[in-house]
Amino acid sequence: MKLKIVFTAVLLVTLVLSCEKKESETSWLYIEETHCSNAWDDLDYDSTKNKVTKYLENNGITIYDFDAEVYSNGPFCEACFCPSGRNIRVLIPDDNIVTLKRLGFKK
Repeated sequence: MKLKIVFTAVLLVTLVLSCEKKESETSWLYIEETHCSNAWDDLDYDSTKNKVTKYLENNGITIYDFDAEVYSNGPFCEACFCPSGRNIRVLIPDDNIVTLKRLGFKK
């Protein structure tokens, strides 16, 4: 009788675990920020994080985390297309990688 109860419990746990949706794998991707020619610059939000998040959401991409990493303090040219010295990094589900790469991000 005990063996039957243990077997039933193991079977139920196995069934419950197999029905759970697996968490998507995630990756960090980045884009080199420019002084003023970024795709999100025209969005009316108070911070770079909010602008990038909204821009990517508008393109169907979910962001799990955000980071603006300073890689250099310059000197840089002041033109809009010149780098700002920061990489914008976002943590996304792996199934969004192709779309993000089309938007200029790199892995």
